[in-house]
Amino acid sequence: MRDFLYTNDPWEDIKNEVQTITIQEGVTSIGNHAFCDMTSLLDISIAGSVKRIGYGAFSDCNNLRSVVVPDGIKTIENSTFGGCESMISITIPRSVTHIEAFAFIACSNLEDVYYGGSKNEWEAVNIEWYEDGALPVNNSLRGATIHHSTPS
Repeated sequence: MRDFLYTNDPWEDIKNEVQTITIQEGVTSIGNHAFCDMTSLLDISIAGSVKRIGYGAFSDCNNLRSVVVPDGIKTIENSTFGGCESMISITIPRSVTHIEAFAFIACSNLEDVYYGGSKNEWEAVNIEWYEDGALPVNNSLRGATIHHSTPS
């Protein structure tokens, strides 16, 4: 799937009506801003063939509550889930080694992160925590309970 500009997504006319998105097997990449600002989106299903979820792909999907990131994703890019205010849980596979700044910014209701590896592996993930002026990035992860699939 190709990349899009924040103001030039292909779903502009229906983005406030879409409630479910299914990314089919065979798709290997979700483009930048591909599904951003879909205010009615409740559920996404991402096939295991996806190896990249682009910058801002699901940003500002205000009603998205839960996401399972497929195994094989190595980086959760900037703003991928930023502004998903209703997100309460996310499943992150052990293949993720880097979470970029703003990936989870303004996910203020994030309660649970289900990580596919051990506590030690989670602590080795490069998570960009730096402060951007008065705006702490990825603090939603700090406030969430991290559940590990395997012992340390």
